[in-house]
Amino acid sequence: MFPGSVCWSILLMMSLLSIYSINGSSANRSTKRNQHRQNTFAKRSDGNNETASGLSGNYKLVKDWPSLSDEVTLGQVTSVAMRSDGILAMLHRAGRDWVPASFDRQNRFRKVEEGPIAGNTVVYIDPETGKQLGQWGKELFYLPHGLTIDHEDNLWVTDAGAHQALKFTEAGSPLMALGTRLEPGEDNNHFCKPTSVAVERRTRHIFVADGYCNSRVMKFSPDGRLLFQLGKSGPAHMRFLAAWIRRPKGTEFNVVHSLALDQERGVLFIADRENGRIQALMTEDMSIVGSMTSARFDGRVFAVGFSPAFGGLIIGMNGQKAGGGIVQGFVLNPKSRQEKTMIVSTFGAQRLKEPHDVKISDDGKTIYVAETRPHRISKYVLT
Repeated sequence: MFPGSVCWSILLMMSLLSIYSINGSSANRSTKRNQHRQNTFAKRSDGNNETASGLSGNYKLVKDWPSLSDEVTLGQVTSVAMRSDGILAMLHRAGRDWVPASFDRQNRFRKVEEGPIAGNTVVYIDPETGKQLGQWGKELFYLPHGLTIDHEDNLWVTDAGAHQALKFTEAGSPLMALGTRLEPGEDNNHFCKPTSVAVERRTRHIFVADGYCNSRVMKFSPDGRLLFQLGKSGPAHMRFLAAWIRRPKGTEFNVVHSLALDQERGVLFIADRENGRIQALMTEDMSIVGSMTSARFDGRVFAVGFSPAFGGLIIGMNGQKAGGGIVQGFVLNPKSRQEKTMIVSTFGAQRLKEPHDVKISDDGKTIYVAETRPHRISKYVLT
């Protein structure tokens, strides 16, 4: 364990306690902003005071799942999401991989002349049988990264190659495009390799992780107007150092790789990948209200997911790091005061190689993991 990491983690986890300290929805928080930073956890607004620390059992791999036909030729599987009817949507890159030479020094995609990916990139999967139910996405994306399904069952795809966040119907008809196609940038009209999207049900606000180059989160109105942005990279000469050495500030992100929402409380969770932590902020005013980290994350957090089950479950995924370490998923209790109880359980340590995204069902009983290597999606169930 890294020197000093335990004390640091405990301090950050204690700040996270404030996220769940107020009864009611985010609509009431504007008058209680100071209170939620001082109180300890209270009961949920629905009267359910069950906590994630009461979760019993472990998440076990479902073997021989999925069962895709030869019609589906998987490339790097980058993301997984779930429709309101429980059907899964999987995003993959078909025959095009993200490799170190994919972008030039100006962050422009090198294979523009080859056009968008020729094959289907979005696959619908039956969550029980694992069979595909349909697919689309031909000639739409240059290098797709993240997939989100909003409360209206629209699909949002971040295309790191095109530097855009794109909205589609279930059938793949385009509805909205944020960012300037094939032009990286750092102003209000550009992204640079965006990674993830989250959409708030109550306000319909759109949150985009402008992840790799700009390390920021941008908040948009339902019609695509920029409302707020938060975050920046830390000093360039410090970013290569482990987070426990340089102690990045709350808004000093280092690759914002994944987003997840607690819709009831209005909390946005951020996988701050190279800082090895999960940041939490209020969607209303974009204020940082907490952080979760652990030496067991091994310095990186690739993906974050959230389920309202058991009083609130946060799922974190680490990833491969130079020098090795255990690649696995973490079930986290946001109400914990101590590192040893923050991690409720782990999963996938004997299987996962390069996890890239995670999705947990609303009932907390099933977890799906997308991996870029090998090209696959896995299912874990609570037993």
